[in-house]
Amino acid sequence: MTYLLDRLNLGPSRRLTAHCQADDWEFHPFYTSGTCPICGWQPEGWPQPVPAWAARLETVQWDFVALLGLFALLLVAGYLVASAAGGLVPGR
Repeated sequence: MTYLLDRLNLGPSRRLTAHCQADDWEFHPFYTSGTCPICGWQPEGWPQPVPAWAARLETVQWDFVALLGLFALLLVAGYLVASAAGGLVPGR
């Protein structure tokens, strides 16, 4: 397995484990955003993997964005159906 990871150039940061002294837990900081999943402790020297733009994207309420996209799609579909059925009167 280590040979495969070296061949994929995943680097040592993905295989590095940290040990939290507060709750006696070993974890992989790469997969837990650099913090202990139980208490939130961050190992020294471990960079925060989330860039600023990605942190801003987490604050967006994607359900409303999807709802607006669905509404726009339904408006376009309604317009296409109405124009194909001759329901749109030209000049109005």
